[in-house]
Amino acid sequence: MQKLYENYPIQKRKVLKKSALASIKALGISAIIQLAILGLLWGAAAGDGDKFSELLDKLKLPLSAITGSLLLWILSAPIYETIYFLNYFYDNDENNVFIRKGIFAKREITLPFSKITDVYVDQDIWDVILGLYDLHISTPTAESGKFAHIDGLNKKGANAIKKMILDKVNKITVVKSTDTHTQAEQEVDE
Repeated sequence: MQKLYENYPIQKRKVLKKSALASIKALGISAIIQLAILGLLWGAAAGDGDKFSELLDKLKLPLSAITGSLLLWILSAPIYETIYFLNYFYDNDENNVFIRKGIFAKREITLPFSKITDVYVDQDIWDVILGLYDLHISTPTAESGKFAHIDGLNKKGANAIKKMILDKVNKITVVKSTDTHTQAEQEVDE
């Protein structure tokens, strides 16, 4: 029997999305840091162009180090996201959904179907552009809100997993309801 993540895999576009967002973040941080430094230098030079150039020459190495570090961040993002993608695991058995993520600090959550209160699919703007969907699973615990989601599915996969989970949850709810009625009937007969 195939695993859930094999039947409905995370799309490789997720790596592209995460890498692009990391690059945009790095470029933004770099621009802010460098503009702040240039602003401080201009203020320290009191508007004197020659003094500003002199101060800027003294800071070329630190500014280059900042730029190099952020460039390394941008270049390493696709590698990190690919490894993260390859370590992303989700599956189910008769009673639970399992989700495991992470590279260095792996986190795994087990969500019993009997505790699931909500399942929904959503997209952020990047997901809409790339055709990705995130499946969220809620239980009464705070942990599920932070961690119980499978992101980067295609529409078919997100809807199929949602339906499978809801079918199991509804089946459990019907069984519990039937058991409660049967127990109540037995108590009335006694």
